[in-house]
Formats: sequence, C-alpha cells, structure tokens
Amino acid sequence: MKKPWHIYDKTYMQNYYISYGVSKEDFVKQVKKYADYSENIDDLKGGKALVYTIKKNNVVWIWTEKKDLSCLVHELSHAVWYCFDMHGIKHTDDTDENYAYLLAMLLRDILKGKKKGDT
Repeated sequence: MKKPWHIYDKTYMQNYYISYGVSKEDFVKQVKKYADYSENIDDLKGGKALVYTIKKNNVVWIWTEKKDLSCLVHELSHAVWYCFDMHGIKHTDDTDENYAYLLAMLLRDILKGKKKGDT
C-alpha cells in the first residue's frame, strides 16, 4: 500500500488527499492509517470524495478505484463542493468561476503528478 498523494490549495487553505487508481482494500487501509476514521467505508464502489479529519484539519480525500479520468473529474466536482461548503461559500453564478478554477487546478496538479509517477 502506497501513501496517498497530497495537494495543498493555498487559495482556500485546503488539504486534499488523492488515491487515484487504488484498490478499495488499499484505500480502506490508507484511511484507517492516516485519518480519524469513524464511518463504514467497506461498501464503497468505484470512487468517492470524502471529508476526514487528519491532525485536527479537515481533509478532502478523493478516491477512484480505476485510473478513469471521467470518474476522477466526477469525484473532483464533489471535492470542490465540499471545500466550498466547509468554507461557507455557496456555489452560485457569482462563484461559478471560482468553482471551475479550483476544479481545473486540482485536475492539473493530479495530471502533473501522474506524469511524474506520483499518483
């Protein structure tokens, strides 16, 4: 089991863990090892964006079982919504560009990491 990949967004001061193309069994092990784990995640299928507490900080954790770009983008959309919600930002016409920018930044960073072999 390898360690989840970490992204820190300076704009919203938000931490993200990425488990991209990680088996469900290894993802469950990662969560139990690195997060304050309290919910049942054994019945997950395919992918999920979740919020966990790690060292007293809320972390948005994105998991996909396969390296499937459409599944990753789907989960990143949830992750951005969680970030906005935790920071009291409503997704409206006025904040839509911020939402799209954060989604694109996360995807860009993940794809850069994929090229380097980090994810």
